[in-house]
Amino acid sequence: MSGNAAPSPMKSGAAVLGVGGAACAACCAAPILGALSAVGIASAAGYLIAGTTALAVGAAAGSWLVYRRRRRERTPCSTTTTGSATLVTGPTLRTRSSGTTRDEDHPRDADSPERPEPLVNDPG
Repeated sequence: MSGNAAPSPMKSGAAVLGVGGAACAACCAAPILGALSAVGIASAAGYLIAGTTALAVGAAAGSWLVYRRRRRERTPCSTTTTGSATLVTGPTLRTRSSGTTRDEDHPRDADSPERPEPLVNDPG
């Protein structure tokens, strides 16, 4: 081919696309990188804000618990009562001759046999 020959339409279209792609990369790279860095900075700031908030809430709750525990230790019990005290007795257990104990007054234990009868599979 001689130097005066016109370039083919395929080569000139590819050259235009290549020049356009290079121009786009040169022009739009900075805003794209800026947007990506802004997203990264925003996520880092959100992480720091959430962590700081959690730390502050945890410190406040911990100090409140310590204050409450110490105040409870310093406060004596009240000696005056507004009502009357009610005494509650525990259950009475009677020993049998075999040495085992059983609550005779409990309705569950009063009539129960020593050993339960085995279950029988009765189909009908």
